[in-house]
Amino acid sequence: MCGIFCAVVPHDPAIPRPDPLPDRLTRDLLEGRGPDLGGQLTVVATPDDAGAGTGASFELRFLARVLHLRGDSPEPQPAVDARGNVLLWNGEVFGGLEVPPGESDTSVVLRALAGDGGDSGSDGVDSAIVSTLSLVRGPWALLYYQRASRCLWFGRDCFGRRSLLWLFPEAGDAGDGGGSGGGGGTVDPRWFAISSVASQQVPAGARWSEVPADGVYKVHLGSGGSGGSCLHVEWFPWRWSPPELAPPSGVDGAARTTPDTQDDSCHCHSGSPLDTTPRPLGGTRGETPTEEDGRAEELPPFFCVTKSKAYPGLRSFVPPMNMSVPQSPSAHPQGPHPQAPHPQSPHPQDPHPQGPHPHGPGPLGPDVISERMVAARQLVEALDEAVRVRCIPENCGGGSGSSGAGEGGVGVGDGSTDDGGGAGNAGGSTSGYGGNGGSIAGEASVAVLFSGGLDCMVLAALAHRHVPAHEPIDLLNVAFECRRRPLGGAVASGIGRRHRGHGKNSRKPAGARKGDPPKRGAPAAQVAKDERSNGDGSAAPPAESGAGEEEMEIGGRDGGPFDVPDRLSARAGLEELRTLFPHRRWRLLGVDVRADELASARARRIAHLVHPARSVLDDALGCALWFAARGRGELLLDEGDWEGTPPSEPGSPPPGSTTAAAAVTMPAGPELFVSRAKVLLSGLGADEQLAGYSRHAARFRQGGWSALAAELRAELGRIGRRNLGRDDRVTADHGKEARFPYLDEAVVSQLSALPAHVKAEPGAARGTGDKLLLRQAALVHLGLAEASARPKRALQFGSRIAHMEGGGGGSGGGPRERGSDSCSRLVQQHHPSPECV
Repeated sequence: MCGIFCAVVPHDPAIPRPDPLPDRLTRDLLEGRGPDLGGQLTVVATPDDAGAGTGASFELRFLARVLHLRGDSPEPQPAVDARGNVLLWNGEVFGGLEVPPGESDTSVVLRALAGDGGDSGSDGVDSAIVSTLSLVRGPWALLYYQRASRCLWFGRDCFGRRSLLWLFPEAGDAGDGGGSGGGGGTVDPRWFAISSVASQQVPAGARWSEVPADGVYKVHLGSGGSGGSCLHVEWFPWRWSPPELAPPSGVDGAARTTPDTQDDSCHCHSGSPLDTTPRPLGGTRGETPTEEDGRAEELPPFFCVTKSKAYPGLRSFVPPMNMSVPQSPSAHPQGPHPQAPHPQSPHPQDPHPQGPHPHGPGPLGPDVISERMVAARQLVEALDEAVRVRCIPENCGGGSGSSGAGEGGVGVGDGSTDDGGGAGNAGGSTSGYGGNGGSIAGEASVAVLFSGGLDCMVLAALAHRHVPAHEPIDLLNVAFECRRRPLGGAVASGIGRRHRGHGKNSRKPAGARKGDPPKRGAPAAQVAKDERSNGDGSAAPPAESGAGEEEMEIGGRDGGPFDVPDRLSARAGLEELRTLFPHRRWRLLGVDVRADELASARARRIAHLVHPARSVLDDALGCALWFAARGRGELLLDEGDWEGTPPSEPGSPPPGSTTAAAAVTMPAGPELFVSRAKVLLSGLGADEQLAGYSRHAARFRQGGWSALAAELRAELGRIGRRNLGRDDRVTADHGKEARFPYLDEAVVSQLSALPAHVKAEPGAARGTGDKLLLRQAALVHLGLAEASARPKRALQFGSRIAHMEGGGGGSGGGPRERGSDSCSRLVQQHHPSPECV
């Protein structure tokens, strides 16, 4: 994980320019992403570089911050090769290119992009770059300056798993200028900046927006004569290629292979691997980008983008979505027993609320059941490999010499810390929110963003297979302070106080055996009427309840302010993991967030990290993920937790101590436990591909299987701009890296090839038909019986941040908000920074 930044400004002393970029806060946000190493570099691209006599000169200001996770030592960035090519790489190579043991993937990518090293013309250079990026499997965003051609390349992987933003001056004619600069003259409008993250403090009239995850862009910095008004930009879109057209693997194949020409019938990428026809960006006002293009923000006229004519695009091996529908429609969409709940359902009393639907399939035949059984096994196999490459020590800061799972502790967890190299090395974030440094012996290298739900339970169970046996796995669970409100509407007295020994750290009753789930008040089914999330932040109440006020029963018998639904399901999930994998040290970390702490962190940090996203849902999810990723809170411990556990946690009793019989309460304040895991596993992508949201059931009711398949195709097409960029920015602020196994290329390929009726049964009861394929995989192949029956609960409701702020109509005191509404809490009232123009 890295923070990368580049500002491109005309290099003409006679013309004022925006200087300096980035501003102080953006620089600080970049440091939060990379606490281990940093550097900066300025390159002047002059006409002589390209052998031309007329092109304008540009100054490129590169800045990078590095979080060290791969290789024996941190790789300095900006990375520069012997020919002056510059790479800023924010990514992970999990396949496609071979990364030798002990080497950083940054150096491997830099060599591959240069090809055979010859400066034999732009065709060979473009071939090496396009082919290399087509080979990489894993999340990435990059900036690459190819010196010989005076071209700047930038882009994201086809899903947009790493954040990348671009900043342009206010759209206008070239002669209008983009703001005022030094000397009182007009700023040359042909400047722009690209960054992993950015603050809301921008030059007057400028704005940041997401770089579409629709391919790679190549900016010809020599295009347009001196004083010209246009920069020529080539766009290389993502295009699907069948496996038989794949280039040979390895650096040589990547450097020498030119993508095969594809006809118009081939599936194309535009903003995602699932849109159908890429539309070239226009350089004139007459071609305003559309939301369907993933380009809702109009680009300035000087940024003239056209689709590359020399290359059809970058290969993606993710196939187009299977749009086939089952034959023989019937009035029973959910199978042979429309009213029968899931055998493990936590709501056996709830009948199916929707009733029959004419668009559904008939009773499941043996062919569909058999196909689903095979698909469940294949899904577990693909997910297992995706988790493996994301959890093995050499990919998590453990170094190439780390032992594998189940071996001794030599070298494991010995992640890199600041070694003093590099002039720009700050040795850690100066914001106070930065990373925790390298992991130490006995500490976790991998953590799971954990609600106790199906998606994260599957990831935790698979991570257990690949994380070294002696390492703990941290489970990070976030809860927002929520006061219990009686049905009359008043807030119960005393609920705001923190209760020790109940709710959070409840003891088991007398006579309880080790391994029995502790009784912690009301069962999860009674916590609340589980919200049906549309995925856009709005709650779709059950049909029988209408849109009335939700009865807020928040958890334990005492109504503790942090006993939110996700906390209770996390405890239940922890008990199931302990039962299945009793020799693993599972550490459930309760991240409790008070209202004042939320408001302070949002104003100082989170609002800038979420930017340019601005909705109520962006606010809720961004805040919840930021606090969860920080990993600072109380270990939720019960009787017997210390048995056989090394005393690595703060406050640990000595081995064999009899005081471990009592529940352990961590001290409050700065003594709180902090997870040192740099790698965070996230379940993002499961709901989008397996019909986990209530809007999927609504689409099915409206239009049947074809409508559901179309919705699933659209989900993956917009996940980059809806979720991934924002989530990457907020989680990485603590010097940690979020990894998304459900969005691994092999996993997505397998799921995209399956018809919708194999993946889900949206007409069945909630907690049964949604994500049915994953539920079956969890139950049959991983033994997660309880988790496989747990209904979906959106993070903003399960953590109760929506109720804290009023978005759930709860105790926030404000009007009920919809997730799509613009969030005033994210708008920072800033005047332009003195450093900005």
